[in-house]
Amino acid sequence: MADLGFFSCRRGLIFAVVFLWFSLICIRESAATGAFPTPPNCGKLECPSYDVVFSGKDFEIRRYKKALWISTPPISGNSFQNATAKGFGPLFAYIEGKNAKSKKIGMTAPVVVDISPFAGTFTVRFYLPRKFQKKPPTSSEVRAETWPGPQYAAVRRFGGVLVDPIIPIQATLLREAIRGSPFEEAIIARPGGPTTYTIAGYSSPDERVNHINEVMFLF
Repeated sequence: MADLGFFSCRRGLIFAVVFLWFSLICIRESAATGAFPTPPNCGKLECPSYDVVFSGKDFEIRRYKKALWISTPPISGNSFQNATAKGFGPLFAYIEGKNAKSKKIGMTAPVVVDISPFAGTFTVRFYLPRKFQKKPPTSSEVRAETWPGPQYAAVRRFGGVLVDPIIPIQATLLREAIRGSPFEEAIIARPGGPTTYTIAGYSSPDERVNHINEVMFLF
């Protein structure tokens, strides 16, 4: 009888572990339901890969795979538009062949801009295609860097043309969307935080409508 009791308890424990494992999978899958759709430009341009691990109201949490991006040095200023225009030029020249190997590199999406408002700096980045991830051509004007440093990103998607007045507004809206969520403590470490954020633009400058942009807090 004791043996029967032992096996009954063991079977019950196994069942409980399997049930818990299955429940966690279901929770994770349901949390990712409703993730932002893939931007149309990622159908014709190469885009960085990530997994959506949580989808909340007006934002989602992504886990990015670290990859090489070609980046400008920090650009000083107080205008997103001016900094992006200044950074885009040398990056585009690089992928058009102005590099140590005179290699043409395919355009990718999105164009990413890291913003540090208190430092007054902007860093503009292009994702490097898989073909050039291991050994990208060098350049004296731009450099290959691993991005993102942190593995996770809280992301809010929005439309419209990327102009100076809407950038801080979108960062504020993302901050407010995160408040009260399970990620608030990890992302908003203190009142007014975080102090840096990222803007990603998936749309070509030639596109007049249906722009797809994102604001991100890395953590």
